[in-house]
Amino acid sequence: MKSASTSIGRVLRTAWIVGPKITDQSLRRYYATTLLRTGTNVRVVQEMMGHASLATTKLYLEISVAEMSAAASALPFISSRSSSRRTRRVAA
Repeated sequence: MKSASTSIGRVLRTAWIVGPKITDQSLRRYYATTLLRTGTNVRVVQEMMGHASLATTKLYLEISVAEMSAAASALPFISSRSSSRRTRRVAA
């Protein structure tokens, strides 16, 4: 039985898609990252990749600084209070 890696490599060579950076793993990384960037839930990506664990899926996901910044910007702004609204009880 041939491995998936061997089969994918053969298909890539047949299609004249060659290069040291083009591997079955690079295609899986592209696939997973593209799904995530188009808004697919990471759990769906996990299932589509056939991973039992999100820890495995995260190895295939490339997240940019710009994406992290955009995610942080989407959070609502929370201002700090200048004074507490709670009243303190003074012991008599």
